[in-house]
Amino acid sequence: MPVLLLLSSFAAIPEVVPDLTLAGTDGRSWRLPEVVATHRVTVFEFFSAGCPVQRAHDPRLVRLASEWEGRGVAIFVVAPEPDGTRAGLAAEARTRGYPFPILLDPGGRLEKALGVAFCATAVVADGHGRVRYRGGIDPDGPRLKSRARPWLRDAVEAVLAGREPNPARTQSRGCYLRHW
Repeated sequence: MPVLLLLSSFAAIPEVVPDLTLAGTDGRSWRLPEVVATHRVTVFEFFSAGCPVQRAHDPRLVRLASEWEGRGVAIFVVAPEPDGTRAGLAAEARTRGYPFPILLDPGGRLEKALGVAFCATAVVADGHGRVRYRGGIDPDGPRLKSRARPWLRDAVEAVLAGREPNPARTQSRGCYLRHW
């Protein structure tokens, strides 16, 4: 019986971006269905300021944003930490050189809806809000390798080309996200 409950909890994870509105460090409110509808691909990367894996991957995220500029790809970092403030996270975004906003989600609603448990996990949605990839930016942890397979890049490029990402699910090496 417990195994069936565990399996049914995985089956309950929606495969579409939920209808939520989150505040951004840019001072805007972002209604997620509108965001995904106005982009070919939307990436939500889950954030924890103190995680060494997050910090190690920041330059890769910034580089990807630059590569995808003008191609209809939006990147949002999502902060589900309950103590994150707009001012504090805006300062984090500036320090890290993010050209994209951090979305505040203090209750972890988006994280829970998309079945995310670790920071540095990326969720890729197409223009219809359908989740096409969920997993790590790459297989690296806090020590980056120059030849790591670029899972997130490959997933976004596949969706842009009209293909299914392969793999569509990977593991994330980030820190566990906690809620109280």
